[in-house]
Amino acid sequence: MSDDEDERLLGSSSRITADTPPNKKAKQWYQQAFCDEWLADSELKDWVKPDPGNRYAAICTVCSSSLTHVNKTAKI
Repeated sequence: MSDDEDERLLGSSSRITADTPPNKKAKQWYQQAFCDEWLADSELKDWVKPDPGNRYAAICTVCSSSLTHVNKTAKI
């Protein structure tokens, strides 16, 4: 079988080139519990407090919203 026949049978999407990045293993996601250290952080201490009903949430003291899926290192 020629290369052209192989490509036709397999489809062009099956070709791997030198520019194809290797597959990265996805990071495992976990639920971040509220950290008391955030209350001492100068960027957070004035507007965040723990949610008494949910250890995995924070409350914004400015707008009283519950912030779920909190993670200080998350990129916006």
